[in-house]
Formats: sequence, structure tokens, C-alpha cells
Amino acid sequence: MLFSLNLIKQFIKLDQPSESEGKSAEEIADRITLSLTEVENVVRTTSPREDVILEIENKALTHRPDCFSHLGIAREIAAYFDLTCSDPLPELSRKTVKPASQSRNIAISIAVDAKELCHRYCGIVLTDIKVGPSPEWLAEMLTNVGVRPINNVVDITNYVMIELGQPLHAFDYDKVEGHEIRVRTAREGESITTLDGKERKLTGDMLVIADSQNPVGIAGVMGGANTEVSNTTKAIVLEAATFEAKNNRKTSKGLNLRTDAATRFEKNLDPNLPYPALIRAIELLQEIAGAKVASGIVDVVPISNRLGKRGKLTVDSNWINKFLGTNLKPEEIAGLLSRLSFSANINNTILAVTVPTYRRDITMQADIAEEVARIYGYDNIPVALPSQTDFTPGKNSELYWKGKVQLLLQAIGFTEVLHSPFVSMDLLKSAGLQNHEHLQLQNPLTIEQEYMRRSLLPQLLETVKENLPYSDTMRLYEINKLFVPQKDKQPLEPGYLTGVSLGDDYRTVKGAVEELFHRLHIENFRFGVFPDKDCDFLDELFHPRKTAQVYIGTKPMGVIGYVHPKVLSAFQLPEGIISFDLHMGTVAENAREVTAYRPIPNYPPVIEEITISVDEKTFLGVVIERIKQTSTLIQKVELVDAFENKRTLRITFQDPKKNLTEQDVRTIIHSFNNV
Repeated sequence: MLFSLNLIKQFIKLDQPSESEGKSAEEIADRITLSLTEVENVVRTTSPREDVILEIENKALTHRPDCFSHLGIAREIAAYFDLTCSDPLPELSRKTVKPASQSRNIAISIAVDAKELCHRYCGIVLTDIKVGPSPEWLAEMLTNVGVRPINNVVDITNYVMIELGQPLHAFDYDKVEGHEIRVRTAREGESITTLDGKERKLTGDMLVIADSQNPVGIAGVMGGANTEVSNTTKAIVLEAATFEAKNNRKTSKGLNLRTDAATRFEKNLDPNLPYPALIRAIELLQEIAGAKVASGIVDVVPISNRLGKRGKLTVDSNWINKFLGTNLKPEEIAGLLSRLSFSANINNTILAVTVPTYRRDITMQADIAEEVARIYGYDNIPVALPSQTDFTPGKNSELYWKGKVQLLLQAIGFTEVLHSPFVSMDLLKSAGLQNHEHLQLQNPLTIEQEYMRRSLLPQLLETVKENLPYSDTMRLYEINKLFVPQKDKQPLEPGYLTGVSLGDDYRTVKGAVEELFHRLHIENFRFGVFPDKDCDFLDELFHPRKTAQVYIGTKPMGVIGYVHPKVLSAFQLPEGIISFDLHMGTVAENAREVTAYRPIPNYPPVIEEITISVDEKTFLGVVIERIKQTSTLIQKVELVDAFENKRTLRITFQDPKKNLTEQDVRTIIHSFNNV
């Protein structure tokens, strides 16, 4: 954006008699770059009126609509160099205008129907307009800052916009049907031909300025060609307004129509600005175009509390000093803020700060600290190490143990795979999960990515199928999130570890899970009857008689067993694939970094093997747990062989206080008859 130093000088005196007080264009550019935004170029014009043009990179000023005007930049420069800025807005806001005696009966009706989208709308009728070329100084000023002169009426509205920051628009009064202005949203099927000659199709959420019949302008974006000011125009309706910023930007983007007005409106302009800007434009039109006031100013504020009020914040000067690394007194901080037209009442170290209405970006105490730093000068803040030296983040338990699990499974021979969280309905049907509720995407990229998964197993089985032509043995696993719907709540996102094995028997895979638990120092795990009715695992995926529930303590946290034959058939996979599905949150909660110290036993263990008969209805894991509970001298029970209904168990006995005799062991073994 281009700014004229000559126009800035109308608000502040930069050419002081004393050389030390005078500020060159380069000094000004450097300070703006250090304290506000980058000045990309400084250009001296060769026109009859010598000027210096500052090219400012204003994309960084989205939150500062006041700086999209020469007055706003003048306020900033005055604050940097502690100069006085002659702000014309307070005086303009106090002025009123009265209609001159007219032969014509001039009136304008203004109504705001879309109250939420228009914060303020001011309008007035001016007559006896003499449309023609602008004076040389005005045309030259607009040209210098990149605005093309059109005629004196349009040029004055553009000049006030670059001067004060308020966009205005002039309608040909005689072309406004019914001499009525309505601020409303567009109706279905409406369109408008804008000033650039293009027809724009409107949607129902777009705000328009309309007469009694049709739209005459797209609010905050561009006026319509049907009410354009021409050389034959004698009377105009002059408007100044503020519109809801988000809707304005949405309209501008939707129509692919970027204008200087839209750029300012979408940044949430101060609702106190339209009235004084309108007064300024009226005075210029009277001076340059011979305009006469034909009506009073119609000032519509649809929602009274929308009118800008001065913001109030309380901040502790000690906090500001700690935040910035400075050592400023409360009076010094108040003095720096006063250069920005902020007022501050001091009570010990507390400052009660009142913020101008055009600084709507100031919402918290950190904003106040930033303003102090900008005016004090970032280069004046001493370099020091932060007072807080410990920036080490807390350990993410689940992430830490995930890494441990990955290393351990890799050592056991498992390969990690990762899948997309999105699945298709065909995959859910193959897994028999189509009757379970799944989160459905409203706009999936493809039909294969329509639902959010509730189990990792179906995608793992799909990967096994894809790799089956290349290998008849596989050990795969995935650690990832599931997505479980909840009524009227955010979905649950539990983390799970799911593994599959092709080519191993059940004991080998169970041994891998046990080894994983041992290496994580999880001691209170056990295996029980599947399915546990208090558990939310998807039972359809596992064989009902060849699957065990995994517990840590009394809490079910997973399953291990054979994949259901129907599921394998649907995936066209061979029988005998074994899977384990474990809740990672429970694993992380119970895992320990190191084991507790235990002294090496002084007395050797006694190891015995026994063979027992187990019918199909009896779960071996339950039997082993009962055997362990018969005596505290039993250290370990392992399954070492199985034939038909016979199971051979290896039992380790050990007493830390004495050597065990054969009779001691036999007594314990005989007690197994009660198990």
C-alpha cells in the first residue's frame, strides 16, 4: 500500500526548525519497519508538488484497520517520535449539517433490515453537484498512492478513504428507485451489474444496498452500474457505513471481487468512523463540486451496543516489566501509552488503561505490553536470558511407552504397519462390523474413505491378504487411534495395539504378549474367559472358543485369539491367523520403568512337571491362576505340552527362607485336587 508523506504531514509536523528534530523519510521508514510493518520502498516523485511515497507491506496489518489510512500511519509516526498528531475526527464528529433552502422536495429513506450484518449506516442527499475533473492537487495525490482519478465526486470518496480509512460511495439520487435505501441480504436469483461492467450472481447470505426494487450495490465491496455517478448527475446519495467483517470477506471471496473498500471493511472498521468521514466528504464536495446539502444526515445504528466504545483493561506494571525484560516505572509506561492516545490511571503498580475505539485489536494485557515495547523501541530492551530456565516439557506417558512397545515388538520379530483412519463399508462388511455404529464423513474424498475405523484388525487382515502371494508367514502390528461415536458428545479416540500372526501357533503369540508385558514390568496381568460382558471389544472378529480375554488386575484391556473363520473367509485368508488387541492407555498406566529390587534367592528352586486333564469347557488360564493361588511357594506355572485333553505344566517352587523337601512339594501338588 502506498502512503504520501505530504498527506501525512497534514496531521503531524515532520519538518521542524531544529535539524535534530527534523525527521527524514528514511528515518520514518526505518522506524515504521522496526515498530509496525515493513516499508518496502521509499520513492521521491518528480511531479510539480514534490512528495515522498512510502510503500508499506500491509499484509501484516490484518488486525489494524486504522493503519489502512494516512491518519492511522500519522498517529503511529507521531507516537514513535513523540510528536503531536492533529486528529480531525473528534472535531468532525461534533459537526452537524443543515439542508439549504431548496426548490426541490428532497428526501431519502434509509432502513437496515439485516441488523446483524450492518453495524452503522449514514446517508445524506446532496444536490447541485457539478460533476467534472478533480483539481490538480487531488488528482495528483490519488495518482501518487495508486488510485486512478475518475471524476471529482468519486475522487473525493476515494480521497477520504485513503485519508481517514473510511470507504464511502455515491449513488445518483435520481436513479435510486423510490428514493429509498434498504440494507438487506440478496434475494434468491438476484444479480447486479457492478461498476466494472460485470454481472454478479448473488446468494442469500450476501449483503446488498438496495432501492425499493433492486440492488444498487454490494455492501462493502462495489457499487452497481445502475446508479453510477455520471457527468449528467445533479444529486447524489452519499453513504458511509460499517459492515460485519466476516460476511464482507465471504462475499468478496465468493464473488472473486477484491476492492480497496472490501480490504478495509473485512478488517472490522470502527463504527464511530462513518459519521466524521461523511462530514469530511460533504465539506470537500461543497468546496470542489459546488454541492448543497438537501437533507439531514440519516444515521442508522441497528443495534445500539454495536457502536464502538473505548476498551478498558487493567495491567500490572511489574508484569509488563517481567514480560518485556524492562525496568520501567508505572509513570513511564503510562507516558508511552499516552503517545498512542491510550489513557492510564495509576494506582501503585496497577494501570487502568482506556483504549481508543479505533484500536479494536487491543483485548488483553499482552497487547498492552506489545504497545509499550513498540513505542519504547525493541532495540532499547536489554538483552537478557529468560528468568524461567526449565522449559523441559512433561513426559507424555502414552507416547513414551508406545516407543518402548515398538522396540520390543521389533525385537520379537513383528513389523509395524500404518493405515489410514478412514475405511469403506465394503471393508466393514467383510469384517462383520457393518451393524456397529461408525462415524461417517460428510465429504469423503473417495468411497473407500467414508467411515472412521473402530478396529485396527480389518485393515491388518487386508494387508496380510495383499502380501500373501509373497510370504506364508507374517507378524504385523499397528499402534493407532480408533474412533468410537458417542451420542451428543465428541467421539472417543482410544489408542490400541493390534497384532496379527500367520504361521505361529497360539502359544507362541501368547508368549510374545507375555514377554511384552514382562519387559514392560507389568506384573498383574492374566488371561480369562472370552468374551467379557463388561468389555467393549468387537466380538465378531474373534473365534468364540479359541480366544482369551486379557486382564490387568480386574480390568479387561484386550483380547488374544484366533480370528473368526467367517472373517477369514470374507478376506479370502487361510485359517489359523492369530491376533491380539490391547488397549494402549491401560498398558501405559501399568508399565513401569524399572523393576523393584529383589535379592537373589539363597535357596534353589524345585521344578516339577505334572500332566492334568482339561475338558473343552474349562479354560486353561483359569486353571493356572487357581494353581498359583494354592501356595505362595509357587513362583511360575508354564504350559510345556498338550495332547488331546492332556496338558503338561511345568511348575517352579521356591522358598526364600529354606530348602524345599520332596514332601513339601508333594503336599502342595496334592492340594491341586481341590482346584
